[in-house]
Amino acid sequence: MLAGEETPHHFGDGDDWDAGFRDATPDLPSIAEAWSSWREEVGFAERFVDSCPDLDRTGIMGDGQPVSLRAVLVHMIEEYARHCGHADLIRERIDGRVGQ
Repeated sequence: MLAGEETPHHFGDGDDWDAGFRDATPDLPSIAEAWSSWREEVGFAERFVDSCPDLDRTGIMGDGQPVSLRAVLVHMIEEYARHCGHADLIRERIDGRVGQ
């Protein structure tokens, strides 16, 4: 949306975001495809952010509301932090180590 491109979703169908995961299997080709898609998206995002003169670049969300590059990046930091926290809770349950 910030780049002004219309692109399809990699997974899900827009109405059912879990559709692409319902029949997912952990086979090596599926895993390789997921990693490839992720790397491609990260590469695009890095190039896009590098090309922006500042974080005030805005795009329009699907609901018609404006959103800035700054807001998107802050949201991504929050999401990664949240998921890292989830992973840490799982690790604590496995090895029993808590806190440092």
